[in-house]
Amino acid sequence: MNTQHKLVINFTPTGMVPTKAMTPHVPVGVSEIVEQVHAACTIGITLVHLHARDIHSGEPTYHKEIYREIVEGIRRHCPELVILPCR
Repeated sequence: MNTQHKLVINFTPTGMVPTKAMTPHVPVGVSEIVEQVHAACTIGITLVHLHARDIHSGEPTYHKEIYREIVEGIRRHCPELVILPCR
């Protein structure tokens, strides 16, 4: 990578609004979120902005346990990635 032209790529896979009913491509489960972030990491993202989802309803949630699962899953694949868990 040319260090003279650094680029920050912010990946936001979930958002607060989209649901599976709106688009089948939005990840809502922990494994879906981790898989999408891992795939994006392999092509060069530098940070990820995350919103957690309830595993039953798919609605946004602020439960720290779900955030922990997501962050731990991402760290297994992308240990250097900047993670912005939004609560």
